[in-house]
Amino acid sequence: MPIALFQSPHLDSVQSLLDALLPLQTWATKNEYPPVQKPWEVANPATGAILNAKNLKLGEYIDQLAEDESKGQPFYAGQQNAGGDADLVKRFREVLADPLQAAADALGVTPQEVQVSRQLRSLNSELRFSPAVSDNVPVALPDDLHWLRPFSRKEIYDRVSVPFEASITAWKASLPSAPSVKDWEDYAQKLMSLRAVDHKAIHWPHDSPIEPQEFGLQLLRDALVGLMNMDSRRNLSVFGAQESDYRDAILIELGEQRRPGNAHTDQKAVKTVSAFMKELTKTLGGPVTSPALPQA
Repeated sequence: MPIALFQSPHLDSVQSLLDALLPLQTWATKNEYPPVQKPWEVANPATGAILNAKNLKLGEYIDQLAEDESKGQPFYAGQQNAGGDADLVKRFREVLADPLQAAADALGVTPQEVQVSRQLRSLNSELRFSPAVSDNVPVALPDDLHWLRPFSRKEIYDRVSVPFEASITAWKASLPSAPSVKDWEDYAQKLMSLRAVDHKAIHWPHDSPIEPQEFGLQLLRDALVGLMNMDSRRNLSVFGAQESDYRDAILIELGEQRRPGNAHTDQKAVKTVSAFMKELTKTLGGPVTSPALPQA
């Protein structure tokens, strides 16, 4: 079943939010060594060759990524025979339900033997399981005790569709006119804030099952999976159903060293990555650490 968040009319709002979180065109315009050839400019002169969420089809891509994951289709290179992320979420939930039995099964012993071993080492007799915080899927959301519960991409976006729609509807109604680019930037900053007053300012429902920042971070993670060409499903065009001239746009702009025919130096690539990081993290706040120049 398609995720409502990435369907019309919500898709336009998601694209505007992604553009505020990922100011790709602003960064590309400042690029100190723009690529000589930009295939998206040649093939799409009518669009103005703008690097934005609409042209990159980021919403459609994330929707497809979440849908494939829910069916157990892998997208990372090491998972071709692992059953995909849906099976990993299922396994995490099994361990979460009975961590003592899971530990016993892994060690080939009885649960009683696990408890005796823990007692001998002065460990707590109660076992708790919590997935590691990761930029990959499965996503882990904290429960009331701040332990992490495994969730899939599709579950996250399904749960956030209603509160996001409510937030956008009320926020737009509070503006004197249609939201501008600056308005969306302000919305994105408040979405990524940890302050309740900022969430109230964008009318985010207080009883939402998904925190605003969790939603924003998940959008960023999934968009970057596609933008950095980290998706190994070579039979699927990364940006939508049709092959796209934008597929490698960000890698080309970055001067990614492993791309065939790239003549840029490591030092130039580091400088461009640093500029990219600064633009990317403006809405997150705090200092940005630049990568170190490679040693000669």
